[in-house]
Order: sequence, then structure tokens, then C-alpha cells
Amino acid sequence: MYIRFICDRPHPTVAARAGIFFAYWRLLDHHKDEDFRVRHRGRPGNASRVQRRRRLSLNDAAEAVEHLPAPKMRGPERVRHARKALFWFRETAGWDRSAPGTVILDVRWFAAELSRWGVQIDEICRPDPGRIIWQDRFQVLAIPQAE
Repeated sequence: MYIRFICDRPHPTVAARAGIFFAYWRLLDHHKDEDFRVRHRGRPGNASRVQRRRRLSLNDAAEAVEHLPAPKMRGPERVRHARKALFWFRETAGWDRSAPGTVILDVRWFAAELSRWGVQIDEICRPDPGRIIWQDRFQVLAIPQAE
């Protein structure tokens, strides 16, 4: 089984919804003027501390999944295939081979933290993600099949 975490925005090059990392980058872009620091108006109060905890928790969740490998595709192959493809996580992917499913647990945590910032993330599962053009032990990059 393959799992994809998607947001409410369209994917830039495929007729599908964009993924969780697209949502995270948009959130960072939205807050770039703040550099994710909490702005204080007057005295810092409880809301500021809560905001700081939310930011730290989101950053911790992002760090848990940010070191996933990316495909090393170059030239015409990248242009022709990769721009038409979507990333899917392997349901059984584990950071350690003896701990299957731990990658998905961390991505779910990341999704939950994004939702605390108002970013809706949905999880979809498929037995077949499409034609796989790249893969590692955590994820696959696949061109979706016409439905």
C-alpha cells in the first residue's frame, strides 16, 4: 500500500492536489517576514508562549521527515518524467529496517502540526500509485495512471 499526504492546493505540473511538503513551503513563504518568530505587541502574554510552542513543534515535526532522499534524475529524463510524477510513501517504510511504519507515523505527526497552523492535510492510500520511475525504501515517485 502507498500513502500520499495532500493539501487543498493544485499540484503545479500534474492534475492532482499538491503534497504535504508543498503545503509546508507555502506556510513558510507566508510567514517569511516573521521568520517564524512570534511578534509581540506590548507585553508578551500566554498567547505568545503558545505560539512559540506551536512553531517549535512544527519545526520538530518537519525535521523528523526533512532528510528523506530525493531522486537524482538529470537531463531529459527529469523533464519528461519527474514533472509528471507524484511522491508516495511506502506504508511499511521505517527509519530503521527493524521498525516498519515509523516514517508514516512521523509524516502523520507533521500533518497534524501543519493542521494546527490551519493547513488542511488529507491522507490517501492506494495499492498502485501508477508507473514507478524512481524508488527507495521510503517512497516512490510515480506517474499517475489515467482514472
